[in-house]
Amino acid sequence: MYPAHLLEKAGDVVHSPLHRAPVGTGPFRFEEWKTSDHISFVRNEKYWGRKAYLDRVVYRIVLDPAVGFQLLKQGEFALYLQLQPQQWLRDLDGLKGIERIKFFNPNYNWIGWNEQRPFFKDARVRQAMNYAIDTEAVRNSFLMGLDRPTTCHFYLDSSACDHSLLPRPYDPARAARLLDEAGWPVKDSIRFRFTFLMNADSVFLGKLTPYMQQELHKLGIEMDIKKVDWALFTQLVEQHDFDATSLRWGNSDVVQDPYEIWHSSQSKDGNNFVFFNDPRVDALIETARATLDDARRNELYREMGRRLYDEAPYTFLYSRPSLDAVRSDVRGLQPSVAWYDLQDVWLARP
Repeated sequence: MYPAHLLEKAGDVVHSPLHRAPVGTGPFRFEEWKTSDHISFVRNEKYWGRKAYLDRVVYRIVLDPAVGFQLLKQGEFALYLQLQPQQWLRDLDGLKGIERIKFFNPNYNWIGWNEQRPFFKDARVRQAMNYAIDTEAVRNSFLMGLDRPTTCHFYLDSSACDHSLLPRPYDPARAARLLDEAGWPVKDSIRFRFTFLMNADSVFLGKLTPYMQQELHKLGIEMDIKKVDWALFTQLVEQHDFDATSLRWGNSDVVQDPYEIWHSSQSKDGNNFVFFNDPRVDALIETARATLDDARRNELYREMGRRLYDEAPYTFLYSRPSLDAVRSDVRGLQPSVAWYDLQDVWLARP
């Protein structure tokens, strides 16, 4: 919710001063945003409800995980967000005054196959890509087994998910058969070549993509890796200028509307980056949006999930936990699906 008199001056949020200096109604108010350094908030003394305990909250931006961890060890942070799995599981051992926090909120990682590319038009090829990747081995090797596998667009414990849909097992022989059936046999030692677009700063994809190269090569598929910075990455994804890519969708609300990601109308200006187009899924989404009964709406979403599973526009990977660390003098910090409510947080005296 934005003040109308401020929003009307610019016409939209992106070009409004609100984009860099938001105005809200919560227990904290915006103070300062210094790009790539920090964002700060102060207690809102005019807040309509109970006042927050903390005078000020500063979100420090540290791009390098190794640097961030060193600052944590030096006592620079009361709360550190999104440690790397190795850091959270092992490197925190022996650090006095630091406690671990782990919880899941609505999010999932995915690999998307651009259906405008000739080699990804056929669902059998997209299914084959699922069978070609040993996602369980990846989870245990690269993510220390901390993430939870998922095949669902929604919060993984949601009633909107069909929990009978399990990740496809690692089965290269089945992948090869599907590729043959789809008209992509091995010719001169190769079936086809494609490029995987990735954010150069992603630690996880830096490990996953070489593994994918190796496994797909065994099937006669050559995968090139294109690493770009985040600004160019988002531009290319929004322009659909990729063969395959990977992102993570997240939402602060357990109840999510899949329209912007999966409805065919959203391939132009929405987030349907892979050009998924299925009339049945469109109809299910439209009906669900007009359905007030939770049980019936979840039934529609489960059918949508089964259709997505069969069509395989994504390789659904994992729901990633928040792997955080908190200083022992922080009190009142309770994780939730929607993150942390800092209104009730306070610091104990030394």
